[in-house]
Amino acid sequence: AELSADPLWSSWAQQFASELSLVLEAVPDFRPVDDFDEAFRTMGCSFIPWWIDLILARWFVTVDPCNGNFMGSWLQLRPLAPYCPMTCGCRGTSKTPAELRAASCPGTCASAT
Repeated sequence: AELSADPLWSSWAQQFASELSLVLEAVPDFRPVDDFDEAFRTMGCSFIPWWIDLILARWFVTVDPCNGNFMGSWLQLRPLAPYCPMTCGCRGTSKTPAELRAASCPGTCASAT
């Protein structure tokens, strides 16, 4: 099933959009051209690399939504790794179980050898 149909994913998208709007109110030169709530909801896990590239290009800030870092100290939310373990590098990696847990990877991946 696509994430866009998942009620929990949609609620996370809504929370993201709500929190992001509060942050962007303080950034007068930022003019969003996209509906980030809709992008989050419809892009699913592909939102992660898209968002990383967008923030890096716009503000030269390195972020990682996989561990909840959406805009550095301005926006910390739920980690997306539990929903997007493949995109977040939780599977097929040489990371140790401790590194996987620290990266917010889901337990089944963190305990996999």
